[in-house]
Amino acid sequence: GRGGGVCVALSGNRMAAAMAAAAAAEEEDDEEKEQEEQDVEPEPVIAPVTSAAPANKRSARKSQAEREREEAAQEAARMEEELARAAAEKAAAKKDKEARRQQARKQREGAVANAAGPGPAVPDAAADGTGVVDSPKKVEADESMPKMSQAQREDLERLLQVVNELGKIEGGVDALQRGKAQVLIYREAATAPADDAVSNGGYGALDSRWLRALAGVLLHPSVAPGLRSLTLLCYAPLGAEGGEALGRGLPSLPLLETLSLSRAGLGQEGSIAVAEGIFALTGLEQLNLSFNNMGPDGGEALANALRRHSNLQALMISENFVSDRGGISLGMALAFLPALRDLRINHNYIGPEAATAVAHHVARLTALRCLYLSNSELCVEGGSAVADSLGRLSQLRVLQMRTNLLGPEGVTRLAHALPPLHAL
Repeated sequence: GRGGGVCVALSGNRMAAAMAAAAAAEEEDDEEKEQEEQDVEPEPVIAPVTSAAPANKRSARKSQAEREREEAAQEAARMEEELARAAAEKAAAKKDKEARRQQARKQREGAVANAAGPGPAVPDAAADGTGVVDSPKKVEADESMPKMSQAQREDLERLLQVVNELGKIEGGVDALQRGKAQVLIYREAATAPADDAVSNGGYGALDSRWLRALAGVLLHPSVAPGLRSLTLLCYAPLGAEGGEALGRGLPSLPLLETLSLSRAGLGQEGSIAVAEGIFALTGLEQLNLSFNNMGPDGGEALANALRRHSNLQALMISENFVSDRGGISLGMALAFLPALRDLRINHNYIGPEAATAVAHHVARLTALRCLYLSNSELCVEGGSAVADSLGRLSQLRVLQMRTNLLGPEGVTRLAHALPPLHAL
């Protein structure tokens, strides 16, 4: 019985040892697991997928639309500012014109009341007894003009008799009283050509007596202040002498709105003299100096005169051979002609550089309806510049660009510019 107890005791000890060994093994397993868990990196947390891309696209489109609206608003503000400036300039010019008319009306009424007859004479007219007004101011024409005195009318008719010997003023005294003078100059008005007159087309100078009589008519105190239209149809060239006489007289025609001297044979010197006279005619609306061979110097002189003519609506200077130098100056002068509707600068061989200057300023002439640039040697560069300028000319109805060697590139760019011009 004692041995069995020993066996049971041994069995109990073994069991306890086994249980202790099992517990130790479990603890080791737990420690190993804890170590493994510490050594393993935690898995990254994956954020849930959202629709961020569509939101970004919507934000980008919104930003682009806002930028476009801002640019459109800036462009509209700029255009409004330009229109306001143009309107202010026009209103100022109109106010100045009306003020000068009022001053001149008083001056003229006083002259008629006193029946003073011809005023102080210029040197060319003194020998013939013709009188001119030194610097007359603007007055109302047509029905609002005071009637001329009997003495003035007789003096004017006497001068017209001399003019009609070698030329003619259409309509006579009645037309002059309406503010219009259309003068025909016959071939016989030119004297026999001298040996050195070949440069004047084979003609000599105009008859001095006849020229003084014509100046006396146009600058007569009953005519000059109200003259609005002057057209010379010349079958004999004015030349340098005639141009100088005309240039001296133009400032005495302050109401002149139309001046046409096409084919007047002015030449370079005569054109410069006329340009100096045009400088004073700030109310001029139509100017035609085509076919006068003014040359580069004449072109530059005219460009300088045009800087004061914001009311000019038609400028016709074809066939004057102003070349690139005169063309660049005239192109720059276009910046001062916001009301221009008809521009004819063809057959002047201005070249691509001048054409680029013309195109740059033509783009701002939004009222332009006619543009003549044929035979201007535009080439690819100038033709492309003109094509790029057409986009803003929505009122353009006539465009002539013949004989300019535009090349395929220039023609292609011109073709792309034409569809939006619905009035063409």
